[in-house]
Amino acid sequence: MDYHQIENFCKVYECGTISGASRELFISEQGLSKSILKCEREIGFDLFKRTTRGLELTEAGSMVLEKAKCVIKAMKEFDAGIEAIRKGSPQNCITIGFYCGFLGNKKSPLSVIDLLKFEEMHPETLLTIYEYPNDRVVKMVRNGSLDLGICVGEVSGDLLSLELLKVNLVWAVNKNNPLARKEAIAWSDLEGQRVIHLNSKSDMDSNIRRICKKSGANVASSSIYVSDSTALECVYENVGVCLLDRRHMDQADEDRVVFKPIAKEAGFLRPPVSVIWNPQSELKYSYEEIIEYIRDTASSKRLGKFAD
Repeated sequence: MDYHQIENFCKVYECGTISGASRELFISEQGLSKSILKCEREIGFDLFKRTTRGLELTEAGSMVLEKAKCVIKAMKEFDAGIEAIRKGSPQNCITIGFYCGFLGNKKSPLSVIDLLKFEEMHPETLLTIYEYPNDRVVKMVRNGSLDLGICVGEVSGDLLSLELLKVNLVWAVNKNNPLARKEAIAWSDLEGQRVIHLNSKSDMDSNIRRICKKSGANVASSSIYVSDSTALECVYENVGVCLLDRRHMDQADEDRVVFKPIAKEAGFLRPPVSVIWNPQSELKYSYEEIIEYIRDTASSKRLGKFAD
């Protein structure tokens, strides 16, 4: 089957009759019938069964249809890519904001190399990437400065979202801290400890306080908000403990810090990472492609030590 035969087959299915499909394809009914019969002879089985209501797919024809749809979609993307190359610039420009820490090296949930691979697969699309504190990403999606945002934590109701994954958090503890001798750290173990938070202030602090209150723990209120590298420096100096994504284990000085899982007790904290967009701007087809790609890529990298 060549591409035109596949296109003819799909159109006959959509219309349900040879006559209806021939009008939309601007070819004769006789020519279209010959095209379908030729397809059936080449593949060795019937695609349609003739009924009083028109043409219906055979069981084998239904399976061929799914493959045919993939071919049609791929050809449309190919044509769009060729047209974009001919014009000298991509047709689709998508601006994405990532919260600090999600986008990084190969061991992060997503790397710049991963995004370049997407552009290679979709030459008609140009990605413009930004990295900001979590709160700023949300704000820029809300005001329309970003098409899409990748944020951590709960998403407010004025934005649409799709959960990509949940962050696997571990406690970073100085080796001289008594908590370093524990197999896992429960919320009740944090009494008297200074808890260090990453990036800008978010709902992380209130979530920890809610969980600790439920567990009966009295956690120190002097939390600070810093970058991941500064958080590790604080742990090195033993001025506090910090919740970090497990990927930070590879960046840490093993002589000064240990990582401990969160004890599996009530209220276990695993904040969601979501892609967000403004409902006032319709989600374009090209957006769906990059969202699916980010979700699949991030999911494939999230397994490892301390993963559920």
